[in-house]
Amino acid sequence: HFSYAPDIPFRAETLKLQSVTRVKLKTIDFKILEYLAFWQARLTGTRLAAFLGVERTHAHRAVLSPYIGLHGEDLTRRDRVWMMRDPEHCRPRYGPASVEDLFRFLDGMEVLRDLPGEALGVPLEDVTIDLPVEQNLTAFRTLYAAAAQRRAVRVLYRSRRREAEFVFSPHAVVRATARPHFRGFMTGDEGRDGLFTDLVPARVIRFGPLDERFYVGPEEDTGWTDRIPVRLR
Repeated sequence: HFSYAPDIPFRAETLKLQSVTRVKLKTIDFKILEYLAFWQARLTGTRLAAFLGVERTHAHRAVLSPYIGLHGEDLTRRDRVWMMRDPEHCRPRYGPASVEDLFRFLDGMEVLRDLPGEALGVPLEDVTIDLPVEQNLTAFRTLYAAAAQRRAVRVLYRSRRREAEFVFSPHAVVRATARPHFRGFMTGDEGRDGLFTDLVPARVIRFGPLDERFYVGPEEDTGWTDRIPVRLR
C-alpha cells in the first residue's frame, strides 16, 4: 500500500505559492497598464502586449479585460486608445502615482529597454543621486504624455523674470535633484523660429491640448544628442 498523505501539505504549499506568484505577476501587469494609461495617456492592446512581451490577444484576455472588469470606471476610450478618465482626481491603483514613484518604476523596469521595438517610455537622463521633491503632477504628467506621444503642447510658463506663452515639444526628461525638467523645442505660434531648451514643469501655470501638427523632434537638438568627453583631474 502506498500513502499519499505526506504529499498533501507539500502540494497545498505549492498551490499557495503558485497562487501568490500569479497575484504578483498580475499586479506587475496592472502597473504597466496604468503607466501607459496615466502617464502616457496612450494605452492600447498592441502597446501593452509589446511592453509585456506577449501576444496582443493574450494582453487583452489576461490583463486588459481583467483590469476593466475590476476598475473599468477609471478608464475611458477615445479612438481605440485607453486613458485615465479623470487623471486630476483618479490616481493609479497599482502603478506609479507620483513623480518619485515614476522614477522608481522606470528604474525597476529598466530591463524592458533592452527589448526590441518601442522603448519603455520617454528617454531619461539621470543626473541626481537623490529623489526629487514632489512636483506639479498634472503638468509633469501632461508633458510626459506629450513626449511619449511625440506631440506639442501650448503652455503658459512663469520664469524667474516673466510669464510667457509658447508651444513646447518635449522629447526627454531629466532627473535632477529637486528639479526634474523636460528637454524640448520651444517655439512661438505655428512653428515660428524657436530653440531647444529645458522646461521645469513646476513653473507651468496652464497648458492646452496635445497637438501633433507642430511637434519638433530631437533630431536637430545637437546640444542634447552630442556627447563631449570630460576628464576630471
